Amino acid sequence: PTIQSASTNSLEHSECAGWPGWQRWLGRELPRCSFCVPSSRKELPTAIAWEGCPAAAGLGPNTCRQMNATWPWVGSPFGYSLSAYVDANNAVNLQLMRSSRVMPKPWRMFVVADADGEVSTAVLDPRHDPVGCAIGIPPGRGVHQGRYVGFVRGDDPTVPWRGSGPELFWGGRFGQLRPDVITRWEHSTGHVPVTSDTHWGFATGRAVHIARYGKKPEEVLSSKRASGLQQVQLSLWHDLALWRSSNRRQAEAWAWRPSAGSFPFIRPVNEKGAVRGLGTDGKHMVWTSTEQNGSYVMVSKFTTDPATLRARRLAAFPSDEPAIVPWTVGCGHAAYNPKRGVVLIVRLADGVSRTLRSSCAPGEWCFSTVYALTCNEVFLRAGDKHMNVARVRFEDLPSDTPP
Repeated sequence: PTIQSASTNSLEHSECAGWPGWQRWLGRELPRCSFCVPSSRKELPTAIAWEGCPAAAGLGPNTCRQMNATWPWVGSPFGYSLSAYVDANNAVNLQLMRSSRVMPKPWRMFVVADADGEVSTAVLDPRHDPVGCAIGIPPGRGVHQGRYVGFVRGDDPTVPWRGSGPELFWGGRFGQLRPDVITRWEHSTGHVPVTSDTHWGFATGRAVHIARYGKKPEEVLSSKRASGLQQVQLSLWHDLALWRSSNRRQAEAWAWRPSAGSFPFIRPVNEKGAVRGLGTDGKHMVWTSTEQNGSYVMVSKFTTDPATLRARRLAAFPSDEPAIVPWTVGCGHAAYNPKRGVVLIVRLADGVSRTLRSSCAPGEWCFSTVYALTCNEVFLRAGDKHMNVARVRFEDLPSDTPP
């Protein structure tokens, strides 16, 4: 990959057709694309709005709220992926795609915003069909610790293999009006970035690559060095990288720090066990441990040194399916969507849990992927025929369940 200069060098200083106050962007780097950015904050789109969830959610409007799409739309008003981060003030930073495919002025928009405040960053794709050059939201870790990252992937019709083309990562600090270009590939089959306040990186399955901002990425562990295991589910916390090294039968957590390199972080209790779903909020670490007699939710105080990890069993993991994505951890709780129609919220002090249930039958209301946990709300994917984002006061949910 090639490190690029700041986004201001990518502005074309020509107006975005049909969007007064917006300028064309990245035309030189990605000539098949057609992106625009606001020339000033007064052109930024409207703030995120919330409304009570419909009766189909089975919760009162004060317990459950969903995003209110205040623009005309068809199909779905939001893209499928979303990233969220809860900052030190318990405010939720969001990164998502807004969509309006209403003719004659269709558009899709990459947005970074405070869940209860204003939009701070926006990138517009004014095309009806994004085929050939599409904006991507990194699921889970695209906005984190005061920064955000996104990616754009294109197709190159001149290369012989399908799905290969130019790719670009962009990002910036939370509140920054326009992204900076972080890095780009002339030919790529796909990467998904993650970020912290100091580092960014990506895992391809074959290897994990990490860079300090302003530096080139380096390969920190490959499948070849890890007995053929895949390297997936990368996340960052300051300068600590965490990921899963696994295949269908075995899984363990690995870590990397600049001063220590790569090292095993949590290994299974025996050769038939597995460690999956490691997540952290910088105060606690939570994961799922599969053992001979079942799978369990585990917790430890946050650490960067595996020698000081003090694992404690919290509760049984309520699914035969493995924990694929990281647990969402926040304010003394952890949440997970272990199976269709079930969202589990566990109190880390004692393992007592609450369960958010939904039908999830085709066309019916469904709560699923967890995005963020504050001290009183869980943010998660929701909706019936159309994808939306909901926030639920988990203290209003039915009675606690012992571990």
